[in-house]
Amino acid sequence: MKCVICKTGDLQPRPVSVTVDRQGALLVVEGVPALVCDNCGERYFDDAVSARLLELTEQTLQPGVRLDVRQYRRQAA
Repeated sequence: MKCVICKTGDLQPRPVSVTVDRQGALLVVEGVPALVCDNCGERYFDDAVSARLLELTEQTLQPGVRLDVRQYRRQAA
């Protein structure tokens, strides 16, 4: 599959780290499954991964939390 940003790179499955900054509070999630362009580095996440990242953000970035680092794990079915 070709990258929609650069139009030349191929997408390769690879774990990545995602950083979310919400009003000065940081969440770093490591080992997130993604497709990454081998030319420009653009990252693509499927719907389930995106939903899980949003869920982790809501659960983690609560008042008083300035920095949290998590390992990505799929939610148990």
